[in-house]
Amino acid sequence: MADMPVADKLCNASAKGNLPEVLSLLRNGTDVNGFNKYNTTALQVAKLGNPALICELLLAGADPNLRDPACGLTVTHDAAREGFADSVRVLVEHGADVNIVDGHGNLPLHLAAREGHLEAMRLLLERTADPRAANSLGYTAHQLALLHHRVDVAAYMQKYLSPSEYSARARLETKLLLRTQLNLNFKSISSTSSTSTHVPVGQVADLCDG
Repeated sequence: MADMPVADKLCNASAKGNLPEVLSLLRNGTDVNGFNKYNTTALQVAKLGNPALICELLLAGADPNLRDPACGLTVTHDAAREGFADSVRVLVEHGADVNIVDGHGNLPLHLAAREGHLEAMRLLLERTADPRAANSLGYTAHQLALLHHRVDVAAYMQKYLSPSEYSARARLETKLLLRTQLNLNFKSISSTSSTSTHVPVGQVADLCDG
């Protein structure tokens, strides 16, 4: 059997979080931006919870802005979605563009907000050119946080996007979205015996008013 191509070896080591093997391959001249048989690079498949590994790949010249050809995601999208704030920080400090959208028009900020990852969201919010940008479905990151009951994230964004910046129209749209979601939640209560985990109405009012 022929030896595995070095790009595949590097990607496999990166995906496993095997930093010593990654460093060894890089020292021996393996192209850090080489594509494996799945047309992805070592950074794109890196173990996201290993910021030291990500940092070494970036220092070796890995491109943080390559997009997955299937869905348009960058590694920053992936780290934001999974809530690896330290990895997000390393990426943005080494040239990752937080303003790239995926195939659905989502910024990394949208994904961090939707999944309720406060620290990752904060890092991205401060660096995103237009934090009020809507995705392909018309939702802003703030609206996604509200719709998915990410109370801490939504409250932080509401404070960051002050009334002078966050238009009356946007606040009205948010209220209407929440009202629709709360109506759906109320209707579902009678069909389940489990304890409700929906956002309390008082908290919703606090987030919407302003």
